[in-house]
Amino acid sequence: DETSLHISFESGELEDPAFPGSKQEYPGKVLKKKTKDIMDTPDTPANLTVSFKEGIPVKVKNDDDGTEISDSLDLFVYLNEIGGEHGVGRIDIVENR
Repeated sequence: DETSLHISFESGELEDPAFPGSKQEYPGKVLKKKTKDIMDTPDTPANLTVSFKEGIPVKVKNDDDGTEISDSLDLFVYLNEIGGEHGVGRIDIVENR
């Protein structure tokens, strides 16, 4: 299931025992489409300033390159892109049903 808020996977390559989990034999292209592996992320942080109004984010400024975004959807998409570049937001779990 994929939306702009969330992505989850069931079955497929996640539950296929033919994939051993190593990066060479199992690149995990589907599972890793929104975030990078921590070893592939930048060694320097993204310096962002997020402005809020009544608890709601209304603007983000990238202090490194000067990018400023205030449209709510664009702000959300941008933060997801920056977070994904830095390995934020990934959790791997397997449910026991």
